[in-house]
Amino acid sequence: MKKLLFAAIALLVGLTSCDQKGYSIVGTVDSTFNLDGQMVYLQLSQDSILDSTEVKNGVFAFTGPSVDTAKLAYIVPTQSENSPRSLVVILEKGVITAKLGEEAAQGTALNNAAYEYYGKTGKLMESFNQKLEVVKADTAMSDSAKQTLIEEEYMKVSKEQTKISFDLFKEHTDDALGALMMLQIIRNESPESDIIAEARKMAAPIVLNNPIIAPRLKAIDMLFESQPGKKAKDFEGVDAEGNAVNLYKYVGQGNYALVDFWASWCGPCRREIPYIAKAYEKYASKGLQVVGIVVWDKLEDHIKAASELNVVWPQIIDNTKEGATLYGVNGIPMIILIGPDGTIVERDLRGEKILEKLEGIYAAKK
Repeated sequence: MKKLLFAAIALLVGLTSCDQKGYSIVGTVDSTFNLDGQMVYLQLSQDSILDSTEVKNGVFAFTGPSVDTAKLAYIVPTQSENSPRSLVVILEKGVITAKLGEEAAQGTALNNAAYEYYGKTGKLMESFNQKLEVVKADTAMSDSAKQTLIEEEYMKVSKEQTKISFDLFKEHTDDALGALMMLQIIRNESPESDIIAEARKMAAPIVLNNPIIAPRLKAIDMLFESQPGKKAKDFEGVDAEGNAVNLYKYVGQGNYALVDFWASWCGPCRREIPYIAKAYEKYASKGLQVVGIVVWDKLEDHIKAASELNVVWPQIIDNTKEGATLYGVNGIPMIILIGPDGTIVERDLRGEKILEKLEGIYAAKK
């Protein structure tokens, strides 16, 4: 099998080396994953697939035309229970080698730099995980002390990861590697971070307009526009029968409204449902409007989950993703309380805090 694999790789390299005007990706699969017969996809973003091919004998390949400007892309395997994560690849002139099971490709200047970057950040996480195991095994330490220490250690790692990302970004503000570093900074920092703001000022259009980064930056902007004190924005979605329905049907109509952005596959979202159900049961008769906003979900999965969880309050399917964008929702659950006049009262309510907040409001209204 190994001889067959090496022969296949050599053949692919030989074939792709003849024309270096464009890019050639020679792909293999880590031996712990069996992807033979499965498809892998070359994507610029979730909604932009450039190419697809089948894995044969642990090998796959992509070729592309002349590349004037390098592009950030991903090699994405068919999703299954035992599939490896997506692999970062920068499309630029030359032969690129990619091994599914690793973080990034190699073979060209920008890809080698990305591979080295993941090596550095990987060592940081490896060190953190080792410390994590030591803390967990410490029987003399209380659970609360363990949690505090773990959070402190994680913040240190996160800060160091951001520093590595930002230092590399400053050298690549106008190319695909810079786009990757901007994405890492956004993922690692809070939306109001000064580092994100500084990186945005330095970034060239190729970074700011990247199809993955642009919507994230827009979401950050929208997040600031949907903070407490701001007016709730209306958007149109559909109900489970496909009928158009607007958020303003429930919001800004003279009563408080609890708006829950959620999805059926989201464990934390499902854990919030009992608290929302209690709020609905206790305060709906007093005028509270409760509405779920279904994001990033399949309709059939949502309907099944709503039935299983006994979700009886209205639901809006955010089929165009407009709602998530307008409210700067990057993660779920996101539960927002909106006042009778449509002013946002509080964001990111969770658990008992939902009930405590509503109890205070309706006790004052007696």
